[in-house]
Amino acid sequence: MNKPIKLWCGRIPEIYGYGIMVLECTEEDARKSLKKHFYAFRKSYGNHYMHSYLKTFERAFEYFGGAIVPIETGKMYYDNLGE
Repeated sequence: MNKPIKLWCGRIPEIYGYGIMVLECTEEDARKSLKKHFYAFRKSYGNHYMHSYLKTFERAFEYFGGAIVPIETGKMYYDNLGE
C-alpha cells in the first residue's frame, strides 16, 4: 500500500450558492488559492451580489464558516471533505 499523501483543502461553503473549494500542497498555498478564486468569483458576479460587509476575503471566510484543513489520500471523507 502506498504511503498517504497529505493535501490541504481550503473551502468556503455555500458562498455564491455553490461554495468554493481548492486543494493545494501547503496550508499557505491553499489560503492564497482560495483568496484568488474568491476575488475572481466576486469580480465575475459583480460587487452587488454580496452585502458590503462581506466583500473582503477575510470577512466572507469567517461569515460562511470557511476552513483550511489537512486531508490524506486513502481516507474516507463526506461532503466538503469533512471527516
